[in-house]
Amino acid sequence: MSDCCSGACASAKPVVDPRYRRILWIALVINALMFGVELAGGLASDSVALLADAVDFLGDAGNYALSLLVLGSAAVWRSRTALFKGATM
Repeated sequence: MSDCCSGACASAKPVVDPRYRRILWIALVINALMFGVELAGGLASDSVALLADAVDFLGDAGNYALSLLVLGSAAVWRSRTALFKGATM
């Protein structure tokens, strides 16, 4: 009983639902593809608005990549990443 109170019986890594990981991967791929499409369209049409939107898609893709990176990590790393993502917004 005393082992559980010290946190020894807690799992080292949080359990991650595979569907959540798959959804994050899909969002990452879609945002990366849209970045490429809008970057090409913005350069071809010399549109600053499309280029700005492409950068926004790149930022979203980076956000999803960071989320995937720390998804199975300890709570301290997930919270630090959340603080970092909040500060960059």
